[in-house]
Amino acid sequence: YGIVEDKQNNLKVFHFPQDKDNASIIILAMNTALQLFTNWFGPADDFQGFAIIEIPEEYGSQTDVTSILQTANAFQKRDNLQALYHEISHIWSVKPKDPLPSRFESEGLAMFLQYLVLERLDNKPDALIKGYERLSDRFRQQCERNPKYKDVPIIEYGNEGMTDLSYTKGMLFFYLLYHVMGEKDFLDAAGSFYQKYKYSGATSEEFLNHVKERSIQNLERLYKEWIYGVESSKLILDGFPAEDLVNRYKK
Repeated sequence: YGIVEDKQNNLKVFHFPQDKDNASIIILAMNTALQLFTNWFGPADDFQGFAIIEIPEEYGSQTDVTSILQTANAFQKRDNLQALYHEISHIWSVKPKDPLPSRFESEGLAMFLQYLVLERLDNKPDALIKGYERLSDRFRQQCERNPKYKDVPIIEYGNEGMTDLSYTKGMLFFYLLYHVMGEKDFLDAAGSFYQKYKYSGATSEEFLNHVKERSIQNLERLYKEWIYGVESSKLILDGFPAEDLVNRYKK
């Protein structure tokens, strides 16, 4: 392996010799994303560094909160940086205190942020709406495979063993929340939530209350239909356009 390293920020990319140029691009993206998240959410308390390790194509990519094992074909594609942005955003995740967390406030938010960062850093101005449409399609497919999915509110995903849906429907919720609140208030709420609860951890209810207290928009209907109810499932399955949904909750 060759190694490209940023010692100041404890970032490392382990790469095959022929992929040194890609490794340099990736470590630059890691550094830039860290700076962007720090600007948005404030300093991370316990950042221990991050590594990406290139592996042969016949193996599968894997991710945890400290590293990504990425197959060579994925390593060589800049489009795969969104997975990197997703994992880096988790540095600012708050430990859940619910016995069976739904994970929407961690994984749903990380899914949303990966597309927002693509817009900011990778010159992809339509990444958010494309991500919303892609995950809307995925949620519809999930409901086709298991019709029960449409009848379970986001807040119950942990209790029902359906936390995978937090990656799809959770992202859709944050897309709407972002556009209803506006970027400044949305990012301020997410950052202040992390700074307030980074040591103690928090429940989903504490997250929702924290955001509601910092929104000048009334979020009651959005919460009712997306977090505590399943009207949102019908809206997704019926193909309601994202813009119409944003207007629905701004009223």
